[in-house]
Amino acid sequence: LNLLPCQTVFRSNTTQTRTEGKFGAISGFFSCLSLAHFYGYEVHMGVTESAGAALTDCGGAYSGSIGGCYVHGIFDSAEVSGALIHALYVAKGLQYQGAAEDRRTHRVRQLDCLADTVRQSLDIPKIYQIMEEGV
Repeated sequence: LNLLPCQTVFRSNTTQTRTEGKFGAISGFFSCLSLAHFYGYEVHMGVTESAGAALTDCGGAYSGSIGGCYVHGIFDSAEVSGALIHALYVAKGLQYQGAAEDRRTHRVRQLDCLADTVRQSLDIPKIYQIMEEGV
């Protein structure tokens, strides 16, 4: 798409690594992430080289209000998602009052709700019977 000042060369090998770190000093729209802690996992299917401003330690780049990085799950960090949401509110001239709960807590609560719905909708004893005895 040529939205960021970087190029990725895809390779046949893929690597996955859990990662965490801190953003470097960033200017512009993403300055809200300067020194913010992040965590997640990286998936690499090649090598990306940045010709512009790098989002230090997370393998990414930014240009204006567009940013990207290799860290999947980076928005699960309340520090990261909260800072970006606050910056978006400010950019739109809106008053930000903070999130009711962090993203990870919300996600776990929603998964618990889904699990409850599945349990209520299925005949769990029958499923166990089929698993143990066969059809």
